[in-house]
Amino acid sequence: MIKNIVFDMGNVIIKFNPKEIVNNYVENEEDKKILLDTIFYGQEWLDLDNGTLDLSDAIKIIKEKLPENLKNVGENILNTWTNYISEDDKMKILMKELRKKGYKTYILSNAPYNMFKYLSASEIPSLVDGMVISCEEKTSKPEEEIYNRLFTRFNLKPEESFFIDDREPNIKASKKLGMDGHIYDMNNIEDLISDLKKHEINI
Repeated sequence: MIKNIVFDMGNVIIKFNPKEIVNNYVENEEDKKILLDTIFYGQEWLDLDNGTLDLSDAIKIIKEKLPENLKNVGENILNTWTNYISEDDKMKILMKELRKKGYKTYILSNAPYNMFKYLSASEIPSLVDGMVISCEEKTSKPEEEIYNRLFTRFNLKPEESFFIDDREPNIKASKKLGMDGHIYDMNNIEDLISDLKKHEINI
């Protein structure tokens, strides 16, 4: 029987679209591509998620990779990108309903330290019983270690837990460890609710 629902943040609870974020900083399409590839799709972003690179060092490295006209823009993006993310109200309503039905809720997310400042002003922490965030753990999904830390820290049985994430590799890793899950499409919460019901989750 499922007792615990585990949520990813990006594109599950929080709308995170790097292309839309970059649109707020520059208009030129070539500049947008350079910024996307260098910041959000580069190794430094993964290292920020893993907590193995701090923001100040990431800024220095990324600025070195950017052309002169985009160096300050890149720094600005790294410092302020959380201003251009938003929370999904439908998902937050679902989380509240699950908690009312007696389910424990948790977050398991890959995210850099910037997210903690964002979360401090958000309702999200009040909707969960605990969080495991990659930058603090120095490991990230789909590595087994971060899932095991979730299970151990909060005394969760994988078979009693259900994971919602937008990326297939993360759900595959979850299932391998015994925690079933759903690959979430942010435009189709109805499919998620249907899947929850198929797993006899009361919603």
